[in-house]
Amino acid sequence: MDERLKAKILVTGFFVFILLAAVLISTSREKITGGVVAENCNIECASNADCDDKDEMTLDGCAYPGSCSSRCFHEYN
Repeated sequence: MDERLKAKILVTGFFVFILLAAVLISTSREKITGGVVAENCNIECASNADCDDKDEMTLDGCAYPGSCSSRCFHEYN
């Protein structure tokens, strides 16, 4: 087999591989992103009002409101 034919087969195979990979990635259930995607995260609070513990002695707040990392805090005055 001559070298030109080998090169053509190699390049064609590479492009077919890239196209197949692109189709598999675009049709996959999970989308590939540059970040971490958390499924079924628990959003504890969206604002400070969501964290009211009805105790007048505490200052209630929400850290990272509306995100998967959101957490209520209660600090005594």
